[in-house]
Amino acid sequence: MPELTNVQNDASVTRIVPGSDQMIFLYQGKIGQLFLEPLDFVKLSGARSHNVTMFRDRLASFYHGRLNGRWKNIEATLEGQRQLLSEHSHVTALHCAGTSQGGYAAILFGHHLKARTVHAFAPQTEIISLVTPASLKFFPEPHQDLSRLLSEHNGITEYHLYYAEGNDIDTAHANRIAHCPGVSLHPLPGSSHSPFTHVEPADVLAGLFPESKREDSKP
Repeated sequence: MPELTNVQNDASVTRIVPGSDQMIFLYQGKIGQLFLEPLDFVKLSGARSHNVTMFRDRLASFYHGRLNGRWKNIEATLEGQRQLLSEHSHVTALHCAGTSQGGYAAILFGHHLKARTVHAFAPQTEIISLVTPASLKFFPEPHQDLSRLLSEHNGITEYHLYYAEGNDIDTAHANRIAHCPGVSLHPLPGSSHSPFTHVEPADVLAGLFPESKREDSKP
């Protein structure tokens, strides 16, 4: 087993697997979950064999508020993630995933950080009606409606959206960005906000992330 390194603060926890060349950023939803217990999501998706950072927005501010003492706003949060990636130069690809508000964050940060893939589960893609008018000023205009942000592709990222096809709200959010470059929709059976309610999570999550190229596996 490779040696693991863990670094934690009040907004994120990072688990480094030496030799892995993939980094996965996971963004928890409003109640601090990933529609599953976070460790179950990590296990079923295969993320535990990769470098992983899990983020949580305790204020449920769509990751635009204060996440910790250093990440006081969206600009600082984005720069903090760039810094985290720069500290691990062996990483050759970033993948982002999240659920609900965390799915919104996965799309948002995946675009800005030029992740290779984004996997968003029942994400919100337009937040104008979901935050107070006073809070909206803290959201750059392209962040208020992700169809605007994604209208110009960053040249790298593939976006995969998973949602219960019987949930009209989540379906509408997915359809808002269906026309954007690089976006693929994956409707699933059911009507719950959690797309895992009527399907086996393992059937959806298995193989979500690619195999890592490990230095310790070289001949």
